[in-house]
Amino acid sequence: MKKRTIIIIILLVIALALIGLYALGRNSNNKEFGEGPLTCYIEGELLTDKFGNEIVIAEYHMDPQAVAADRSLRVRAVDGKFYYTIHGEHVKKYIIEPFEQASAGLQRGDGRILSENAHVKIKIYDDSIVVRSDGEENRKLEVLDSLETVLFWNQYVVLANELNDPSREKEFYKPELLWARKESNSWYEDNKTPTLAIEDSVMRIFANHSRDYKGFTDAGLKIQLQLDSIRCEREAFRINYYAEHPMVNALYDIYDAAYSIRNFDPSYKDPIIEYYDLYMRLYSEKLSQQSCPGHPIHARIAEIVKLHPGQPYSYYDLHTADGKVVPIASLIKGKVALIDLWASWCGACREHSKAMIPIYEKYKDKGFIVVAIARERNRRAMEKAMEKDGYRWPSYLEPINDENGVWSRHGVHGGGGAFVLVDRDGTILSTSTEASELEPLIRKALGLEQ
Repeated sequence: MKKRTIIIIILLVIALALIGLYALGRNSNNKEFGEGPLTCYIEGELLTDKFGNEIVIAEYHMDPQAVAADRSLRVRAVDGKFYYTIHGEHVKKYIIEPFEQASAGLQRGDGRILSENAHVKIKIYDDSIVVRSDGEENRKLEVLDSLETVLFWNQYVVLANELNDPSREKEFYKPELLWARKESNSWYEDNKTPTLAIEDSVMRIFANHSRDYKGFTDAGLKIQLQLDSIRCEREAFRINYYAEHPMVNALYDIYDAAYSIRNFDPSYKDPIIEYYDLYMRLYSEKLSQQSCPGHPIHARIAEIVKLHPGQPYSYYDLHTADGKVVPIASLIKGKVALIDLWASWCGACREHSKAMIPIYEKYKDKGFIVVAIARERNRRAMEKAMEKDGYRWPSYLEPINDENGVWSRHGVHGGGGAFVLVDRDGTILSTSTEASELEPLIRKALGLEQ
């Protein structure tokens, strides 16, 4: 064999070895998830060390705590690179976040992709996530985002930055709200764990401010009303755009609208609610039949709509902490019942549940019950929270991944929990989480009105 031939063979062997090593390194941090004909290949760069080296890629509306418990949704960046392949039957919306942020519930919203047949490139920076895709649905969303940035968000960000300028905070916020903002920021920025009393105070201040904007000074209120106006203009634009340019993302926005309508507190000062009604009209008149037939998001939207007041409540099985199955119908038929979806890790859920304790005590002997369903990693977490908060009713257990589908059938795919009040015949009376709104309805359903 000639010397030149031998050299060429050796070089080819070396090249093949290097390719194999490269592929091995690439595959060592490449995960595949799901099954189906669609394949979305994700190639990412982690360009910050601020949040560790793990990335979460989870379906939209999944709860951060559930994400944290499911390692199949996480991929590790090696030398700043990560790879993830999503297979599926339908194009779905996914959120991409550094794991540390996702597990803390701090989703920024800019890391969004649609899992179509496409190659997606992602770059994660300290303060932003940039997504580029060669897929049609992702490009549609990118065009819409670009239009909205020019028309609305550039102006919105200027005003929002002015309102949140630390050097001017006393100009825009009254002392009580200013304290609550600083306290809540410290929980995340300084990794500070608040006492339950402080957490309760902060949540109360924020809730009161959401209702009447009284935490603003006149100067702060002026800017906030401008921000509200821009949000309304943006929603009107987006609804009209979807009517002319149907896309998968429209269905997810409609789901969000249905969820917001169901949970909207009319005492809150938010003009955006009327646009949520327009989303639902767009869906019923055009997109429900035409857009992505068979897509599971249609079933999710239907779940939400079924939970509006006046609709019959659907029955299902519950699981006790020791694994026994109990039909919920056996608990609530003939009763005025509050179904309480809560969790030890959900501060808002616990706040609402605690507010119901005196109402439960007042009416428990007159036919009113509470059926609590905790979404937890383990039984002990539920029991400790119940003991600490002083709940007077038993609680059933739902695994953190919503294994039995109890939370999803209530349209709760993320955090926040839910209340559903039903009468003796199983008709939904309210989905409000406010005790002050529920008590009059409970009295009326029990026949105690004077």
